[in-house]
Amino acid sequence: MSEILFDENGHLTKKSIKCLKDGSLKSEESIMILDHVSECEKCSAYIADGFDDTELVKAPSGFCDEVENKIKKRKSSEFIFYSLRVSIAACMALMIVFSNTLNFIVNTKKVVGIAPPNLSIVNSINTNMSNFSQKIINMEGFNNENEKR
Repeated sequence: MSEILFDENGHLTKKSIKCLKDGSLKSEESIMILDHVSECEKCSAYIADGFDDTELVKAPSGFCDEVENKIKKRKSSEFIFYSLRVSIAACMALMIVFSNTLNFIVNTKKVVGIAPPNLSIVNSINTNMSNFSQKIINMEGFNNENEKR
């Protein structure tokens, strides 16, 4: 069979490719063909193009659905973790902005000749937020007393 594996140009014959597909070659002949295919671009393309759709292996039943479900679950969990990280970052930013930490920074004295930035707008925001919060608390208390009556 070795004489029909390759043509006069050293490339695989149609019969050798058919025998490779059928599995009717001896192990030494299969090794020779596969070794040649790994080095010859023309023969590797010829073998790759030589398979029909009916000759290719089909995916097991339910495989596509399983892959799609895994992708959906992963996207869902990634979205949840991303949303959680964004929420935590936003809460931390709000806590820093509306906490007394900024007031403390504004009211500190000069340290080693470096003047703190002018954060008077922060003081006014904090004061307004505090007044607004107090009004809401007072209104809530007033509404609760009206409901009790």
